[in-house]
Amino acid sequence: DDYMVKPFAFVELLARIDTICRRPATRDEVVELVIGELRLDLLTREGQSKLVEACSYPLTGLACVSRIYTDYAVFDVGPEGASVVEMIDGLTFDALQALTGVPLRMAV
Repeated sequence: DDYMVKPFAFVELLARIDTICRRPATRDEVVELVIGELRLDLLTREGQSKLVEACSYPLTGLACVSRIYTDYAVFDVGPEGASVVEMIDGLTFDALQALTGVPLRMAV
């Protein structure tokens, strides 16, 4: 129930989101689902960063993403790389840098 073939009805998408939200939590932390903005986990189940300096697989669209929302921080992405817009409370920039392994800078 987490895959939909295009084209799909928006009502079906909302019904599937509602179903997923009713599932019991499988992790200790709270998982947020945000409608209207894509939010994802920064780390894989193995603890590897999903934010990478360069993609290792073919992309269907280049430079389509300008902002990434994760459970640790919000990043702006552009030609100059990734910049940190916001971080969760208690997380330092150095700790975030260590988690991602990607060169980061603070957004202005």
